[in-house]
Amino acid sequence: MDARNKVSGIGRLSLPMEICGENPDQLAFYVSDIEKAVAAYTGIGLSCWYRDRVCAVDLIRQQEFVVDLAFNYDFLPGIEFEIISIVEGETVQIPYAGGCGNRDQTGLSHIGFHVEDISAASGRFEDSGFSLMSRVETISHSGTDRLYRYDFMDTREAFGFITKLIMRRV
Repeated sequence: MDARNKVSGIGRLSLPMEICGENPDQLAFYVSDIEKAVAAYTGIGLSCWYRDRVCAVDLIRQQEFVVDLAFNYDFLPGIEFEIISIVEGETVQIPYAGGCGNRDQTGLSHIGFHVEDISAASGRFEDSGFSLMSRVETISHSGTDRLYRYDFMDTREAFGFITKLIMRRV
């Protein structure tokens, strides 16, 4: 039996944690209006937001896209809470997120893990029966020199969400 068939209920998060060897670092959702979402979350006490505009390329699909992001580090201890609004193009998750991710729909985007060796982490997911959905490299983050590689693993059937592996390149 492969890993995809043995996970249910509360245990859904335990296998990605086991494969990555750590707790998740990021919880991300799509929103249709980022300003409205930030205002709503600020209204319930999440007041310290970091904003970012990311230009990236999906290396598998050879497509560029642009997203606006807002991050909050006070939502859950040790978890980066991210809300995403699509500005241009399609993000890698749109075809996979059950309709979520277009400009009009909202929902869970992914659970993310920061890893030091993204190839090894992706390999562990693939060895456990999960496939690589997309490999993304950022072109810019609000004009800074921070560059990342993201591997999106198709863990939807087993866990109910996409798993994003995150590695800083520069």
